[in-house]
Amino acid sequence: MPDAVQSLHAPVLERIFHFASLDFDLWSANPDYGTLKACALVHSPWRHPAQATLAKHVRIASPAAMDAIRSRDAKRMLALHSTHVLDSTLQWGIDTYWLLDRFPKLRSLRLEYDPVRGQVDGERDEEWLTWDIFRHPSLVGITNLACKADLQDPSDTTVLTLPLVTLTLGNLPLQNAKGLHKALFTGCKPTLRTISLDFGACTDKAALDDLIEQFQVVATTIEHLVFLNKPNINFLMSLHSKMNATKMPLFYSVKYPLLPNALAPFNILALACVNNGTSLVEFCLVEPAYEPLASADDHERLVLRYLAAFGSRLDSFNMMGRKFRFRFPREWSARFVKLPEIARFLDRAGARGCDVWCGVDQKFESTVKAMEKRKGKRVAKGGAGDESDGTDDSSSTTSQHTQPPPTLAQVQQAIRQMTLGGGRPPRSLSPSAMGGAPSASAKGKGKAVDKGKGVDKGKGVDKGKGVDKGKGKARA
Repeated sequence: MPDAVQSLHAPVLERIFHFASLDFDLWSANPDYGTLKACALVHSPWRHPAQATLAKHVRIASPAAMDAIRSRDAKRMLALHSTHVLDSTLQWGIDTYWLLDRFPKLRSLRLEYDPVRGQVDGERDEEWLTWDIFRHPSLVGITNLACKADLQDPSDTTVLTLPLVTLTLGNLPLQNAKGLHKALFTGCKPTLRTISLDFGACTDKAALDDLIEQFQVVATTIEHLVFLNKPNINFLMSLHSKMNATKMPLFYSVKYPLLPNALAPFNILALACVNNGTSLVEFCLVEPAYEPLASADDHERLVLRYLAAFGSRLDSFNMMGRKFRFRFPREWSARFVKLPEIARFLDRAGARGCDVWCGVDQKFESTVKAMEKRKGKRVAKGGAGDESDGTDDSSSTTSQHTQPPPTLAQVQQAIRQMTLGGGRPPRSLSPSAMGGAPSASAKGKGKAVDKGKGVDKGKGVDKGKGVDKGKGKARA
């Protein structure tokens, strides 16, 4: 092994291992434990940093994993390091409390709880877990909470004062824990900025009405709204009248799943975003991580269906003087961009000042921004900033080197000499001034001479009006 690698300090190695394996997306991704275990066996100085990174994220997703973490070796290793992220999946209530007791400095918690562990005729939890578990001392400084649990309301239903910045709620609306809606939205409102919603199969009207009512409290401060699956139509209808810059002034972005069965609610959401004059800056369509990736053809067909929901609504898009962009999960091929539907969408979006971003690097700028960029280049080169967009920069440069247009006295003198002296123009005037191609700045004057209104029509010589305005009567 090179000396440079052996000499790396432990904090540097922990940072490298963090980027190599750790992912804080609590809902869909987990650390690459295999990579971390392999790093711990590569070199003896790597063992402690690799184990420290491994211990920062603990995931218990089976009864066997729960038994393993209760072992003496696991307890000894965890005692040497700090755990920041705990992922407790389908554990009994008493086991969940045991885990929280072992990790006093948590920053993120993902809790998935089912009193029957998803088994209809299986073993049941002896005591149904309540959301009073969120008052545990280990969660005092938590900033990220993902709760997909069938909890019950406790006896104490006062609000929770957690410093949450990101909140993910699953199995909505919470049929057995209606008080949790208010406890989280009201208590965490001062710090809560990102909310992800995962709607379940619950059809309890009372629970849905309570969710809608309590969400209005945090709507005034929310910045990012994420729908993890097909949202409830009634919930979106409640947002339709409130999704504007006055009632949701900090609203920045919304993410919507690109699913075949989620098109009907998308129509409602698209209508609210387009017509209500929201403060929204970014509208993202994302591919859910829990679904297999669709083929390229299926993905393009699905994108076309979603774009049709916007349709001509973009023509009346209330931009409120702000920047706006649409984001799509994959880059668009050249063939796909040439489709009439895509070309029409890009034209309408560009005309309203909206950018379209596809994948990581592909961007379609609005025509307004493109015109501003070209205008800025002309001003930098010395052109006029208020020229039309189709003006060529070379024309203004060429006109600087052409001969200045003739004066009125020179034109009158030339007409007299051509009339009295044989039709030759004086040498003081160039051919371009009399009959050649006029310059860019002298087009109007050159045409007046070429047409010969004062000579051919007889007004300038016969009547003496076009040349000397009555002073040439003796000559006539």
